[in-house]
Amino acid sequence: MTKVLAQDKGGRGNDLIHTLFYLALRYGEAVALTVQDVDLDGGTVRVNKRLYKGKLDTIKNGKTANLPIHPELRPVLERLVQEAGDKGQLFPMKGRGASPRKAGNLGKTEASRSVNTVIERALGKGSPTGTHIFRRSMGNLLVEKGVPLNQVAYLLRDTEATVMKHYSKVNEMDAHRNIQSFSLR
Repeated sequence: MTKVLAQDKGGRGNDLIHTLFYLALRYGEAVALTVQDVDLDGGTVRVNKRLYKGKLDTIKNGKTANLPIHPELRPVLERLVQEAGDKGQLFPMKGRGASPRKAGNLGKTEASRSVNTVIERALGKGSPTGTHIFRRSMGNLLVEKGVPLNQVAYLLRDTEATVMKHYSKVNEMDAHRNIQSFSLR
């Protein structure tokens, strides 16, 4: 993850990757973000909508949240807010394919292409790609670091049961060591 986050600093794909990872967002949630959703003074980002099938829609699971801004994400958000100006969208559609008839948000194909290019530059061809791997990585890392499941579930806007099922992978060596060192005394 470190190699991917360090690739193309300030590039569109890297900005999207930072946003997806540090806020544990789904693609549609990230590209729906606007300047009004970012509270730099309060240190939060409101996640309450998503781009779904080309249109702005309510968020999956209906779990709106004010997520904390990680220090590594802050400069990215500051720049995106400044660049967005009056348009308000942090990830607008640009260049070929931009149409005033569409919502104007970065589309899934363009987002995936942008993100996958950064991943392949950092890790080489054949590496796992896609916008959802950053949400999974953040969920896995938080569980691995011992963050309480209810807090991980809050960040992911999911249930504790889903976090247990999808984000807590058993590390076999740790399990063996913990089981062998277990004592009732």
